[in-house]
Amino acid sequence: YDISVYETSSREKIGTLEGHNGAIMSVVYSPDGNLIASGSSESTLRWDVETRKCIRTITGHSGYVYCVAYSPRGDMIASGGDDKTVRLWSVETGECQHTLTGHTGPVCSAMYSPKGNHIVTGSGDMTIRLWDTETGVCFQTLSGHTDNVSSIVYSLQGDMVASGSEDKTICLWDVEQEPAAASYQDIAEGLAVSRIQPEEIYLFPPIKTTLCGYGMWNLDYAITYSLVIRWRHSSKVLRVTYSPNGCQVASGSDDRTTQLWNAETGACRRTLRGHSDSIWSIVYSSQGDLFASASRDRTIRLWDVETGICRHILTGHNGNILDAAFSPRGDQLASCDDNETLRLWDVRTGACLYVLTGHMKLVFKVKYSLNGNQILSGSFDGTVRTLTGGESKIRCVAYSPQGDMVASASDDKTVRLWDTETGACRHVFTGHTDIVNFVTYSPKGDQVASGCFDGTVRLWDVETGTCCHIFDGHTPLKSSVVWTPSLNAIFIIYPPKSSLVAYSPNGSIVASGCDDCTVRIWDVASGQCRAVIQDFQGKINDIAWSPTSDVNYLVTGCEDRSVRQWQVIEDGDQCRVRLCWSSTNEELEVKDASIQDVRGLCQLNEELLKQRGAGGEPYNRLRISRNLGDRSWRNSTE
Repeated sequence: YDISVYETSSREKIGTLEGHNGAIMSVVYSPDGNLIASGSSESTLRWDVETRKCIRTITGHSGYVYCVAYSPRGDMIASGGDDKTVRLWSVETGECQHTLTGHTGPVCSAMYSPKGNHIVTGSGDMTIRLWDTETGVCFQTLSGHTDNVSSIVYSLQGDMVASGSEDKTICLWDVEQEPAAASYQDIAEGLAVSRIQPEEIYLFPPIKTTLCGYGMWNLDYAITYSLVIRWRHSSKVLRVTYSPNGCQVASGSDDRTTQLWNAETGACRRTLRGHSDSIWSIVYSSQGDLFASASRDRTIRLWDVETGICRHILTGHNGNILDAAFSPRGDQLASCDDNETLRLWDVRTGACLYVLTGHMKLVFKVKYSLNGNQILSGSFDGTVRTLTGGESKIRCVAYSPQGDMVASASDDKTVRLWDTETGACRHVFTGHTDIVNFVTYSPKGDQVASGCFDGTVRLWDVETGTCCHIFDGHTPLKSSVVWTPSLNAIFIIYPPKSSLVAYSPNGSIVASGCDDCTVRIWDVASGQCRAVIQDFQGKINDIAWSPTSDVNYLVTGCEDRSVRQWQVIEDGDQCRVRLCWSSTNEELEVKDASIQDVRGLCQLNEELLKQRGAGGEPYNRLRISRNLGDRSWRNSTE
């Protein structure tokens, strides 16, 4: 039950620390190197390195003390034990300052963050917990390991945590996001495998070094071999959009963050933090070098896309900011709020140039004309400034590609087309049976697509005003009636509805998303539904096509916290939809999925997929692919 001290240069033993009466489970130096703390089966001891004498015996745990850790300043010691608690002790007095409870298994490992404001712990309950050292409150629990978490460590910057477990894996975690970034485990021939998502496998070699029998991995070296690290939003995704060149996807979430994704690999390039409430609008400048995020915290942040630095914080709105738009030249930004106002901002200085008033109710949408000479705003007061269209709420507005027309969608169940020069109403499209909440022009400007709360999408001929097709396939959610005995009353609950519509870059197909947790792909010429992406774990909040016209990429933002990119492949009368990447590990239905061209699929996963309805034989089971390039689905997707 002794602790031996060795000289590192000569490897000679220079002393022995005697005093424990049980097995020693943990030993750690203080930050200045003058003290040693040790934990055992019966107590925690503190030793003077110079004299090798025990200074203090700390007791309080009711079982084995598995781990001890000094705070960065050396004034506190954290200990974790068999009694499922973490205790924070004052080095000066030996008194217990906090007892952290919450783990349901022994606490096997603990470490302070570099700043000392947090502690991370790993437990036999297979979870990792993050604690506030000031209050002793657990503010996050990370799950993913399937056995005891035996080791835990912060990165030097404090932005990541690595955990080792008896499940033979090492996991990397973003300490501000819940899921694991990546995990590493031993496999045949000394290789290490990284499983970022269930459908992706990447191989890379470890460093040719071993320490105490454990392999060591060089993460930088792994990344050069296409190691993809992804974080996911911790709440529902409200907005998604592509950068002007189609190389990047941005997502805004209810978790108050915006994330920038590599459109090809799905790797999260940056997580932009700073807002204190939900992100309701995200938009790139036309040059793609700037990015704006508008939030319910009544601020807009302008970000440098390359560096992730926030250039300006635009303040002045007295209501929740609902939409924002860059001018075509990128020198101005327009924003609107639920306090009936619009504001124009100088992008270079962040100064507010103008405050536009006149709407009588919240302003829901704002758009610049193509030449930047006009600004269009749609309000719940029933007006499109400076165009007037009745008394019902305006839900959406859109300029035609030529800039000579404006389309508006309204609560009065109509779509109206306006002449931007004269303000005259050219057409009123009628036929929808409920609120029309979305409208968009086709790439050529000869058609308008509208989405309705009744779950339908309609295509309209701009020249004649006739309805070309009615896409009827989404299942609108029904209202429910609830009897409350305590109030002796009946409540009718109307669930939120939405119907999003977007043309592909070449205008041949239309994608629509709805509260029925599906995205449908429609043929513009025939009006037929060509594919259904189904079984999302929540409603679809936003969809967007990549602006590139050579390949049809579609990105979806969902209530299930996911951002997913899909490739839509037009193949004659058929339409294949391929999942390129997903930000989450949430499962999708695999009924009718084809695994014919999947590479690197292990036998176990092949059997599981077939058990759930997938068909076909995988291509070359022994080959490991570094992307999803050959996976495809027909009609319904994984």
